[in-house]
Amino acid sequence: MLRTPYLLMIIFISALMLTQESMAGPPDFRLVRWGMGKIAVMAAEKNVPEPVSGPYLAYRIWLLDQEVFLRYRFVENRLLEARYVFTQNSSYGEEKIRQVLESKYGAGKTESEDQSRWIWETERTKILMDKTDEGYPRVLYTGKEMALWFNDRQQNRLQEEKAKILDMF
Repeated sequence: MLRTPYLLMIIFISALMLTQESMAGPPDFRLVRWGMGKIAVMAAEKNVPEPVSGPYLAYRIWLLDQEVFLRYRFVENRLLEARYVFTQNSSYGEEKIRQVLESKYGAGKTESEDQSRWIWETERTKILMDKTDEGYPRVLYTGKEMALWFNDRQQNRLQEEKAKILDMF
């Protein structure tokens, strides 16, 4: 008689764990998924982050035989985007980066007015390769669902602010 509640509890916990694992899915970027918290991203990276303030985690890593800045951006402790900023400026480097991205994501698209901006998309991620204001190559990865959530959040905040202002009159 006492075994039945324990058996039901074990079945429930096992089902819950399987559901969580299936929802996790493969990583979206490096070893992380969009929406993860800072601590989970830090655990996935394993390196010590650079000291930065605000909703960011930053790392110095080696990628394509050069030092690269890796930065994660969080909103309400949810991973929204990540970027690589390369510290060497050369057309060879840009071509090499683009080739690596094309080998992983297929042919990229350029924006008609700016041939230095390349875009790729996966089911859950938008990838943009362009240059910083200083001319360094960078690659920005944005979670599509997180971007929609963020935009909705911004719209809701604007509407709330507008309602507060209107209530004052």
